[in-house]
Amino acid sequence: MGLASNTRRLMSVGPKGERIAPIPVEFHFLSHRELYDNTIVTVDRHHSSAGEWVVYGDHHWYTVAVVTRPVYARPQELCLYFDCYETEETIGRGTIVGPPIDEVALEFGALLSLLVREPMLPLGTRRIGGRPLRLDTRYGQVYRPLTLPSPPAKGVNSHDLRTIICGLANAPEKDCDAVLAAARLYHTALTLQAYDASTAYFSLISAIECVSGHHLKDKVFDFDKVQKFEKAAAVIAQISASNSEDNLIEALKSELVRGEDFVWQKFRNFIEKFLPEEFWQSDELHPEGYGTPPIEPTSLRGFLTEAYRARSAFTHTGEPFPAHVEIGISGSVRPLAAMQSFALIGTTRFVPVLVWFERLTHFVLREYLFRVIAPKLAAEREEKERAKDKLTAVIKALCDRERQSLERLTRWTARFVDAAIIGPKAPNREWALDEASIHTLSESGLISGDLEMEGTSSIKNREIGEVLGDFFFGTGQNPLRENTILPPTGLES
Repeated sequence: MGLASNTRRLMSVGPKGERIAPIPVEFHFLSHRELYDNTIVTVDRHHSSAGEWVVYGDHHWYTVAVVTRPVYARPQELCLYFDCYETEETIGRGTIVGPPIDEVALEFGALLSLLVREPMLPLGTRRIGGRPLRLDTRYGQVYRPLTLPSPPAKGVNSHDLRTIICGLANAPEKDCDAVLAAARLYHTALTLQAYDASTAYFSLISAIECVSGHHLKDKVFDFDKVQKFEKAAAVIAQISASNSEDNLIEALKSELVRGEDFVWQKFRNFIEKFLPEEFWQSDELHPEGYGTPPIEPTSLRGFLTEAYRARSAFTHTGEPFPAHVEIGISGSVRPLAAMQSFALIGTTRFVPVLVWFERLTHFVLREYLFRVIAPKLAAEREEKERAKDKLTAVIKALCDRERQSLERLTRWTARFVDAAIIGPKAPNREWALDEASIHTLSESGLISGDLEMEGTSSIKNREIGEVLGDFFFGTGQNPLRENTILPPTGLES
């Protein structure tokens, strides 16, 4: 009994519109990355009225608030508020009755960790039923060294998180079990990576295997296309040449296929199916790269092969992953890891560093959540992509002077990223090449403001700002991605 089952009871309503009384709980976590709720529209997200929230809510549904002050201080101590229902479980002749607080809280923490790429370190329960108490988690306090430079603050989309949690509650039990097991393994990898890179890497691969094995459990593989059977295929071909019993040969192939789990093939196919194009943009946590030769999309399968071979060697013989996979985990690098990374220059296949594979795991599992567990989010994203394509077409259709004016306004606006301001208005004389450009851009719905050269204008909203940032800066260097200096669509002044 955990997050999904508790959520189902939170969502259920009795015949008179009242729920069976749950128990209000407060459970604390520690985060070494600054988190905030990016759905809150505010001039200053560090102001106590906005900065208090990581996941805004009513303290009954899963709500996360920042306890430490100032709210941006690291590490952040976070309080998860939620209503927890009692459960009853019979084991043998005994019965366990009570709220599964740890199970619900730890699964929520693992899910949030997956979405923000930072492990939520559990501190334990601090209040039950309105009464303060201290129940430290049985996992104890795990020290997590601070990374240098500090990771950028991460916005949490509380709408998306709620949709995913509701999706888990409504999903088939085995789907939910696979996803939450993967989230826990991902959380374990982030927690352990500074201590044991090999075990952390193994946990990341296992996280994907949890879901790939479940999602592709019914996939049928062709004997003649499985590399593992190449030697057996040669022997079978010899038997077939001297035996006319084709049915017997096919039965032998079927039995060989039936006896295999195809764990590697499912792992590879799952990644290739769910890895989004966004993955190939720059990493917000490692914008300068990973200290090893870059990996191109066309070479993905070869690098996955190397990672899986290292996983198999570690699992079956105890051979650790190569030392160079540690690069990027912290600000210090062991001499052995540095020397191994230098030796990779000019090579075309190697085991990717752990931080690269961590990001891949994050993207693949998040994509599975969007497409399978919460398809509403995938539909909303597709709708946004269509709107972005239309905006891009509008930008491309502008004449050179209009497009140059728009680029000047975009670059002027980008200077205010992370400033305590919403909708900065640029003097038209500082960016517009002529008054006609102002009229055209306003009529196109890209900007709002005055139409005269003596007036001021601004980019209309966040969504348009992101498209302009992609167009003029490139998708990998877009400073307006997930920006908060422009108003959301529908809240333009």
